[in-house]
Amino acid sequence: MILYFQKLSLKTRFIGVLVSFFLVFCAYYAFSSTPWLLVQLKQYSPEHGMPDQLWWYTPAELHTILGAWGVVGRDFYRTVLFPCDAVFPLLYNGFLLLTQLYLFKKINPRSGWWYLLCMLPLLGCVADLGENLGVLTSSLLYPDRWDTLGWITGGMTTAKWTLLVANLCIIGALLVWHWAQRIRLLLSPDR
Repeated sequence: MILYFQKLSLKTRFIGVLVSFFLVFCAYYAFSSTPWLLVQLKQYSPEHGMPDQLWWYTPAELHTILGAWGVVGRDFYRTVLFPCDAVFPLLYNGFLLLTQLYLFKKINPRSGWWYLLCMLPLLGCVADLGENLGVLTSSLLYPDRWDTLGWITGGMTTAKWTLLVANLCIIGALLVWHWAQRIRLLLSPDR
């Protein structure tokens, strides 16, 4: 696994990082700011957003959100929002993975174990997709409430946000490491 990520990092280019960032930015804008997606769902239920915008929720809170959406809101989620919300985790976690791989290529750590950090965006993607499937299944089962499914879905949401924060902190630390290497190289007396 380590060797695979090392080889993959050597193939990562800065243009790939920029293109993936552009795709994430466009998808986020289309998903959260245009009137045909998330804004329309908020019109169905102004006091409740989407469950994946919360850090944690209980099965009762998930059931309340799905009830507030109503039949039209749940149908809208299943037919329009879910397909978009299934693509978005692939885009932003792909950006996080490409950014980490590119920074590892620039830093070139002596130990190969650092490359295992590239598993975190993949785990974040799995958690986000699992959460989306949990909300979809809960909306299909509504008005029945399956507490086990609600707890798993809430746990996946928390895991998604925790892994996202961890990935952003790792990228920040890698950027500092890279800049420190460059400054040390510029200030070295051998230059």
